[in-house]
Order: sequence, then structure tokens, then C-alpha cells
Amino acid sequence: MKKVEKMDTHLEQMKPPLQTTDIQKVVQAAYQIDLNSKIVQDHNFAQFLKENQSGQQIRQFINQTYGINLDAISALEGSRISLYSKNQWIVQDDQDLFVVWTGIGDVDVKVYPTDLYKNKTNTSSLPSELKASLQSIGYQPDEQSGGYYYKDPAGQAVPDSFKGQTMGAIMQVVRGLDKR
Repeated sequence: MKKVEKMDTHLEQMKPPLQTTDIQKVVQAAYQIDLNSKIVQDHNFAQFLKENQSGQQIRQFINQTYGINLDAISALEGSRISLYSKNQWIVQDDQDLFVVWTGIGDVDVKVYPTDLYKNKTNTSSLPSELKASLQSIGYQPDEQSGGYYYKDPAGQAVPDSFKGQTMGAIMQVVRGLDKR
């Protein structure tokens, strides 16, 4: 069962009206993501929950307000991509080939190979097609990690579209590697 489905199942089993602490527990159970206390204490979130109870509405609000895209996180399941964001592992599996790491406020992003990828390919650098894709959207080589790094020049959080381009480039390479 996908994480989105797990969340919706948990929500269906709860009695309205939902509280912010209920959402924190549901997200923890479905995604293993700890929504910090700021979210739980957010008056706007509590107000929102008085009128909106569906999983889809709640996920959209969490993404728009807190920058946590639960739908996209669910879509990463089985993608062989680990995601570190909000000071915690959001998605991680022993079979993952690449890591996407985001810094505080999602202002910077790093993409680098996992130890599994390095062992399977006998190289510590990203595949050339991934390097080219990442460079085309603004990433620069990061010698320390063997990966690529991007920092928003204006100091703003990178938009979901940029994250989507990054994940899309990595997924395309993973599909090619899995066919070999």
C-alpha cells in the first residue's frame, strides 16, 4: 500500500473533527515523518482542519504551507532514490542508488551516489547522462560528495518544479541502470 493510501486509510478511521495532533500522528504512521511542533501548534492549520478533512486537501495544505510534498514523497517509493530533507530521512532504502539531500529551508540541494551505486558500478561519480541533466538545470559538481550541488542564488527555497526536474532526471537514469 502506498503511503498516500496509508494516510487516507488512517484518516478514514478517525472521527471528525480532526485536530492538528491527529494529522501529526497520521503522517508519522504513514510516512515516518515527524511534523515538528510548529505545525501542530499552527492556528491556521487548526482553522483549515475545521473545513477540510480529506487526505488530498490536507496534503495540499501541508505542501503549500510547510513545503512538505507528501504526494511526491509517496511517488518516490521504490524509485531507488533516498531523500533527506527537513533534517530527517524522508525516504531511504538499502537498495537506493542516489541520494537527494536538501538543506535548511530547501535553499540548496545535493545529489550524490549511494555506497550501493558505487559498489555496483565501481565508480564514485554520477553517470554522465545524469551529470549533463543536472548541469542543464543549474547544478555544479561537488567534489566532496562525488555528486552535484545547487544553491538558489536568491536564497529562496527551490520550487517544486525544480525538485520535479531533479527527480525526473534521476529516475530516468535509474530506469536505464535497472535495464542493464
